[in-house]
Amino acid sequence: MVEILVPMTLFAIPVLIVWIIYIYESKQGQRLHEERMLAIEKGMEPPEWPEKKEKKVKLPAYIGFRNAGLIITLCGIGAFIGTFANAGIEEALGTSIFVLLGVAFLAISYFLKKEKDNSKEI
Repeated sequence: MVEILVPMTLFAIPVLIVWIIYIYESKQGQRLHEERMLAIEKGMEPPEWPEKKEKKVKLPAYIGFRNAGLIITLCGIGAFIGTFANAGIEEALGTSIFVLLGVAFLAISYFLKKEKDNSKEI
């Protein structure tokens, strides 16, 4: 019974979070619509629709690769240490794929930053 609860929780929590956000945003839109309809029924001028939020400044791609690389590398190191402590080196070597994947992301970040810096100099 306990073996199935952890995977179910890992999948259910993100779905629940997305569902709660969706419900909140749809309720907010419904409340705004009801306010506008009530104002129209009373003969008042309806309030303005809220303006769309302007998009934030887009960060360069290398920053995303750097952040992902650091997170994946550190998670891989943690998984390696945890597996090594519990099962030994043979099983722990399987987790090195995450460390290598993180290093690959860091390398991509390095080359993208280098390319961006070279394009600015021209």
